[in-house]
Amino acid sequence: MKFSFFRELLGIFRVVIVFVTACLFIDSSYAQQSEPLQFVSEFVREMDAMENIRSMIERELNEKVANPLVVGISSSTRVQLELRTSIAMLGNFKLPGQFSDLPMNLADIYKQKDKTVFNATNLIFCSLIDMEPDRHGHASHLTITKAERLQLIARINRQFGSKLTAKQSKST
Repeated sequence: MKFSFFRELLGIFRVVIVFVTACLFIDSSYAQQSEPLQFVSEFVREMDAMENIRSMIERELNEKVANPLVVGISSSTRVQLELRTSIAMLGNFKLPGQFSDLPMNLADIYKQKDKTVFNATNLIFCSLIDMEPDRHGHASHLTITKAERLQLIARINRQFGSKLTAKQSKST
């Protein structure tokens, strides 16, 4: 469990580094680009960041010692941090004419996505935690058996693995 905490902390640290780097990147190299190009470049960065998070989730779920609860919570945290970074970045854009509302509309979509899907994700995965404290006073056990845990992992891999594989094969 300690290793998972440090891995999660490292993941959060990476997101903070990406955010700071992105802020510096916009201030320096983006200054030479038109506002619409900056906006599209930021959107591409956001899609790449989400794809990297998705790949990380897939790798973590495929580990033999993967705990779907820990993976679910850490993944949710990573996505929330990335959405917040994207929302903050979108506030910097002022597009001309008919597209003037686009950055804020996209930020509003991200805010709603953050509030609904990812807050629910934490609660959904937490429903598997046995709240009976262990000998150290921590709620560290699941309410499901090892077999059920493996079945859940297999189902997640079955349902999302083929979709991810199809997306990867189309892009190559």
